[in-house]
Amino acid sequence: MEYHGYRVDSVSTCAQAIQKAKVERFNAVILDLNLPDGDEIAVLRVLQERVPATPILILTGSDQKATALHNGAFAFLLKPWDRAELLDILSRAMAMA
Repeated sequence: MEYHGYRVDSVSTCAQAIQKAKVERFNAVILDLNLPDGDEIAVLRVLQERVPATPILILTGSDQKATALHNGAFAFLLKPWDRAELLDILSRAMAMA
């Protein structure tokens, strides 16, 4: 799928995210901290171990942002997030890749 000129892959669970992170390389990752099956911080760690320089943008509906940033996320957005802000942050993340 393509969105605003970016190739986008998506998953619905932490397990799927970890599986995908182990076999694919991403220029940037948008990680929702409300996946149904568990520990999104574990997903963050797997992504960082595989390719440490990958910028990871956290989407969260709560104050988990401090924990996520402490664990090395590139940036965070609180829900409901603004599309223009998301695209701006994604653009900056991609410039680092």
